[in-house]
Amino acid sequence: MTEGDFWTLIAALGGSIDRIAAEGLADQLRARGEDAVTGFADHLAAALYAIDTSTGADQLIVDPTAGPEPMTMSDDLFRYARCAVVAAGRPTWQRGPGRPDANGRRLGGLRREWLLTVAPDAYGAPTGRPWTHETPVCYETGSNPDGWP
Repeated sequence: MTEGDFWTLIAALGGSIDRIAAEGLADQLRARGEDAVTGFADHLAAALYAIDTSTGADQLIVDPTAGPEPMTMSDDLFRYARCAVVAAGRPTWQRGPGRPDANGRRLGGLRREWLLTVAPDAYGAPTGRPWTHETPVCYETGSNPDGWP
């Protein structure tokens, strides 16, 4: 899978992802085969890694499930906010999560972790094997040494 293929699949999400969209994307990847599934996972990890910065993590965010008050993001919330940025599409991703027009609040909340389920679901159903693929980079918060002083 090329980077262009990855962003075309992301664009088809229409700027957001939920359980139904994740299942549809997993179906598309499953139809393309195992190499497409692992390629998607690698590109997703790279996209999340690229916007893993302390500047993005330090912004205040409103989590509608926690109330109206702005709060700092936990590692998990920042990972989900980065998923929201990726799901919003390449132009938003290129601005990164530290920009006010690209933060989780304006993307409709932080419940975008569904993006992380796509590759494992696409892989597991047809193969019957557990997902053990390791991406070239880690997408966990704080993994990108260039983004954290």
